Amino acid sequence: MASSKKHIGFYITNSLKHTIELPLTPPEIKWSYETDDETVKIINLGEVNKVGNNKLRTIEISSTFPWWIKKSHLPNANKLYGETRSYVNYLKNIVNRKKPVRVVVSNTSISMQATLQKFEYGFENAQADTYAYSLKFVEYKKSGPKKIKSKKKKKKKKK
Repeated sequence: MASSKKHIGFYITNSLKHTIELPLTPPEIKWSYETDDETVKIINLGEVNKVGNNKLRTIEISSTFPWWIKKSHLPNANKLYGETRSYVNYLKNIVNRKKPVRVVVSNTSISMQATLQKFEYGFENAQADTYAYSLKFVEYKKSGPKKIKSKKKKKKKKK
């Protein structure tokens, strides 16, 4: 029986609602769930772990952009955004805008609002025809003061 591979696509939607799919599916996608635990010492018991709240989730990937994406046989994206420079500029703009994005990995449960905390790119192994890059996304949670509506007190009528 032939097995059918499901397409895994890595999609990023910027704050302007423009979505791209990375041209190559990253060979590794790592997401992290952590808690803010604390170790405390208790007399006659020793160290114990005090379970803390959840930390922000992270997603980290490393992959490559072929220099001539449209001429390369490597890309497996459903729709290409442009050449390598277009992808690099798109990612640099996300960092510079300082706004959250939506990260989705198709055929998985990964979908979250995040900030692009780190974008590194350059050449590896003296290969000038390929950009190596890494991305680190950190979960975004909206915070700030909440508006509270106050109830007006009813005035009592004098008799």
